[in-house]
Amino acid sequence: MQMKGTVLSGPRFRPVLLGLTLLSGCAAGPDTQPPGEGIAAAELALERAQEANAREYAPLEVRLARDKLERAKELAREGDDGFAEARRLAEEAKVDARLAEAKARTAETRKRHEALKGAVEVQPELGQETGGLPESPTGSTGDAQ
Repeated sequence: MQMKGTVLSGPRFRPVLLGLTLLSGCAAGPDTQPPGEGIAAAELALERAQEANAREYAPLEVRLARDKLERAKELAREGDDGFAEARRLAEEAKVDARLAEAKARTAETRKRHEALKGAVEVQPELGQETGGLPESPTGSTGDAQ
C-alpha cells in the first residue's frame, strides 16, 4: 500500500496553510522589524541635502537630521526593543534632510533669479544708447519706412 501524500499536502489544506503563514508574519508585527530600510532612506536623503549645499543654507535641519539618524542607528544596534523608536527617528531624519534640501535648492534658485534680474535691469540701459530700439542688420532701427 502506497501513500500518495499527507493530509498537509491536500488541496483543502492549502488555504489553511496560507492563512497560518500570513498570520505568523503579522504576529511579528512592525515593532520587531529592523529599521534598515528607514535608515538607508534617511542616509540617502541626507546625502542629497549635502549635495544641494544644505550645510550652507539649512544648517539646523542638516544637524537635526544627522543627530536623529545617529540615534536611530544606535537604537537599531540595541535590538528589537529599540526598533520602533529607531524607525520613527529615521523617518524624522529623512524629513529633516528633505526640508534642508528644499531650503538649499530654494536659496540657490533665488540667488540665480536675483542674478538674472540684475542682468535684465542692465539691458534697458543698453537700449537707450541706440535710441531705444536695437538696430537691424540693414542699419535701420526697426521703424517702418
